[in-house]
Amino acid sequence: MEDNRDSIKKRLDNVFIEKMAFAVYKLSDEQRSKSLLRDCIGMQARDLLKLYMELENEFHIDFNTLVLDGNFDKYDCLLEYIVSNIGEKNVN
Repeated sequence: MEDNRDSIKKRLDNVFIEKMAFAVYKLSDEQRSKSLLRDCIGMQARDLLKLYMELENEFHIDFNTLVLDGNFDKYDCLLEYIVSNIGEKNVN
């Protein structure tokens, strides 16, 4: 499962870097658990819409539950949600 988690994290980071032009690797551990909409991070609400579409395209899972729970704007929550929805499936 750890290999899958690492692969999922790399794919998630790639979406941020390649599709969103966002340097996710610069986020501290604390920032990864907080809202990406915070002033010190710099994303805006419109960025979340694009992120939503890019993540659905990349992972082929529904993120509505995460949005409704109010956690779609947190990197750590995104990662955990994707890992829990993909599980042991082949992630390549």
